[in-house]
Amino acid sequence: MTKDEFQQAAVAIRPRIEGIAMHVLNNHDEAEDITQDVLTKLWTMCDSLHAPLLPLASVMTRNLSLDRRRRLSAYPSLSWADAGDAEGERQDSEQIERMMALVDAMPMPQQLVIRLRHMQDMDYADIARLMGTTETAVRKAVSRARKTIRDEIMKGYRS
Repeated sequence: MTKDEFQQAAVAIRPRIEGIAMHVLNNHDEAEDITQDVLTKLWTMCDSLHAPLLPLASVMTRNLSLDRRRRLSAYPSLSWADAGDAEGERQDSEQIERMMALVDAMPMPQQLVIRLRHMQDMDYADIARLMGTTETAVRKAVSRARKTIRDEIMKGYRS
């Protein structure tokens, strides 16, 4: 499969595999990350692929999503606590401070995409226009930044 054929196929299957990930994870950001991971892995294999992408992408998406769900359920949630719970509010504040410290420690391009996407609530197309790049590049950058944050948070739970 040529690179152009892969890109056309990837655009066509992206909504389907993101839907599979969303169904398993019930979390849009995690589903986007899984979708990006699958497409990146398929991209590295595209020279050796001679079959339709959807069946392979579907299996990869389901497996990666299930792995992510298992891994996420093994650690405490980073969700908001009840508003009336003083201990919960203190923990939330600490988590937010830690998260911001992780974002501040990231390379500037990753900081920028995380801040624009999650703090300014900009969509990928707007970020791409602002940064003078493609939407695909922005999705990859956001996915990598989230993975960096997730890995650092998981290190803290393991220690």
